Amino acid sequence: MVEACLKAYGRIDALVNNVGGSAPGGPVEMSEEVWDAQMDFNLKSVFLVCKHVLPLMEKHGGGAIVNIAFDSGLRFNR
Repeated sequence: MVEACLKAYGRIDALVNNVGGSAPGGPVEMSEEVWDAQMDFNLKSVFLVCKHVLPLMEKHGGGAIVNIAFDSGLRFNR
């Protein structure tokens, strides 16, 4: 993705990490494998994109990063 962007535009000025997904269940019902997959999808993906984009932004004098999440991790007792 980073290489394709650089090839098309020559630099990266903005990054939007719009990620979010949630497997059903809580700590009791969810397997550790599903938990690990959720962490990779929701957190590691953001980390890896930032890891590869930040040095390029720094090289070109800056940029903007917006991280978007959703609130399915919030649970309300009713």
